[in-house]
Amino acid sequence: MGDDLKLNVIKEGYLGKKMKHNIIKKVQRRWFRLFDYELVYWKKKEQAEAGEEPLAYIPLKAYKLEVPHGRMASKHAFRLSLMDSQAELLSQQPENVEEEDKVDQAKYVLECETAEEKIAWENAIREQMWKAGTKDNKVFKQRKLTGFAPPPLMKKTDLSLQSTIKEFDEDF
Repeated sequence: MGDDLKLNVIKEGYLGKKMKHNIIKKVQRRWFRLFDYELVYWKKKEQAEAGEEPLAYIPLKAYKLEVPHGRMASKHAFRLSLMDSQAELLSQQPENVEEEDKVDQAKYVLECETAEEKIAWENAIREQMWKAGTKDNKVFKQRKLTGFAPPPLMKKTDLSLQSTIKEFDEDF
């Protein structure tokens, strides 16, 4: 593990494993470095800084990488879904990070997305939530109970429509 790899680091921090029932196992927290082509993690942050051999190399092509937004962006820089759909790897910020830093990181995550990426991400989440029948979102819970079809997928043109509706609402 040489210093040349540090040039390609996109993100680094603590990694937690999220199991099927939204339980994040803090016991399994690992220090990770996200490169443009793979995720590498160690048992401790000190091992990474010392240049020791990592526990694992995960090629990103084999997994689905998502960038969260909204409230999740303040806690997680990205979410990596495992192939068996039983667990996800979530980046977690260290607990001793100042509140100011958390806000800055959340802004960084939000600003790096384009409108098209955001729409695609939201559509994928809508479909996943509908299939899973999640209880986290009241709208999806209500739709599941009443048997209505899932919400329509957003299109690029919906962005201008949403801004028009918002402006209309603000007038009243």
